[in-house]
Amino acid sequence: MRRNDIIMLAGLTTLVSSAIYFLSNKRSRLVKVALGEVGKARTSVYSLDAYGSEVDKNWCGIFILWALHQVGLAKDWKWEVGKGFIYKLNTTLVPKPGDIAYFNKLNHQALVKSVEGDNVRLINGNGMNGVVSESLTPKKNVTAFYSIESLL
Repeated sequence: MRRNDIIMLAGLTTLVSSAIYFLSNKRSRLVKVALGEVGKARTSVYSLDAYGSEVDKNWCGIFILWALHQVGLAKDWKWEVGKGFIYKLNTTLVPKPGDIAYFNKLNHQALVKSVEGDNVRLINGNGMNGVVSESLTPKKNVTAFYSIESLL
């Protein structure tokens, strides 16, 4: 094998490794994007991206869809009035970071940051004090978890 072939093969190996890393870390990048918004309520930014016009209330799901868009997921999805978007995802009994927790009470949605035993740490758009906030709740209090696996 010639030196140039070895260099080209090494470059190709690096490119493939980078692609695998990029795809396998979309969940962690999604969580990182959402965490970067904690304490903020940039509702016009979230809603213009995910819905197409501004909303100032009930923006928890719009925030999640905005975060998905920021990491290149569900780019062609928009928020649908009366439906949202999570109906397009499968439910899961084993939530992972980046999945979506849904609560019947107030039709609230939150992004799963981490799973801690019988609890989930969540990132909530329109959370405590009307900003993006974190919370910890027992998994049994969540109505359903929706997996983003089909988007990865």
